[in-house]
Amino acid sequence: MIEIWNQARSDRRCVNLDTDHFNAVIYKGVKIINNRGDVKIYCTDTEFYTEITDNFKSDDFFEGVQIHLREKYLKKMEDIERLIRLELNGNKNHKRFSYLKLMREFYINKYNENNSKEITRR
Repeated sequence: MIEIWNQARSDRRCVNLDTDHFNAVIYKGVKIINNRGDVKIYCTDTEFYTEITDNFKSDDFFEGVQIHLREKYLKKMEDIERLIRLELNGNKNHKRFSYLKLMREFYINKYNENNSKEITRR
């Protein structure tokens, strides 16, 4: 985990968030905290951060972030697909249906952008 911390800390794309109690870095909604050698990684998607340290299996911070984002975007697309099916079978609200289609397109683009960066990075 110290390797991951050093990698995130030394990259210019990451934002340092140091306090008196701990050092932290944030990148694309993933926050890594070093509290006197105890390194933990959190997802900042919600008000209450969820720990995702176990999801970082390799020693590459940016690879772990891409894997996390890929899983996040896939889950969002599945949720939107479920909502589209419910809308088509239930209320049939045209505005809501159009909004859901826009959201699906947004997350498909994010997913593709994330995967294209992974391919070019290899």
